[in-house]
Amino acid sequence: MSDEQASDFASRLKTLDWVVRIGVGILVGAFGIGVWVSTIQIAVNKNTELQESDQARLRSLELSNATESEKLRNILTIVDRIDRKLNKSNE
Repeated sequence: MSDEQASDFASRLKTLDWVVRIGVGILVGAFGIGVWVSTIQIAVNKNTELQESDQARLRSLELSNATESEKLRNILTIVDRIDRKLNKSNE
């Protein structure tokens, strides 16, 4: 192998070395972005699950409050009837 071929070969090896380094850098960057995106997705999924469970709890509380209000209305009508009957008997 002549000196000219050896220097040409060394130049090509340096170029390939830079291409490989750039490729490795791109792969590391892509991996880092993938980890970052998956972390964000996990956080979003967790938040969505919490929102759904909170909404279910709120719905159950609203239903509970509605039934309690209905019970109170029923008690009030019964007390009003009793009061009317007592007022009629006192007259």
